[in-house]
Amino acid sequence: VCSSDLFPSSSSSSSSPAPVVVGSVGVGGVSAADMAIIYPPMMPMPRPPVSSNTAPFARWSEEENRKFLEGSQLFQNDWKKIAEYLGHTKTVAQVRAHMKVVRRQRNKAVMANKVAAEVDRAMAEISNTSLSSS
Repeated sequence: VCSSDLFPSSSSSSSSPAPVVVGSVGVGGVSAADMAIIYPPMMPMPRPPVSSNTAPFARWSEEENRKFLEGSQLFQNDWKKIAEYLGHTKTVAQVRAHMKVVRRQRNKAVMANKVAAEVDRAMAEISNTSLSSS
């Protein structure tokens, strides 16, 4: 099989395009076996082994969480330094994702406390107005 058979030039003397044949012969008269040689199938890339503590959604132990909170106070948003402070048990991406989770939990707790304080204030006003009106 020569390259001119596979890739006909646009300046060829024939005015009709190469026929597309279905069956054992492929485009431009190239057989399926020849196409497999020209374009070998893609092989999947091997994945590195994943240990239980570096799996994408691995749970954080209490010790890891405690060290994470210490590291986040020491290094603020330097994810690499926090990961190193943890002793390389978590990746930088896991540290960043965990910070998002921690911040979301803190925001929920803050909002819950604000709502609770607002409810307490409203209940105190109701009890004060009901006591003063009687």
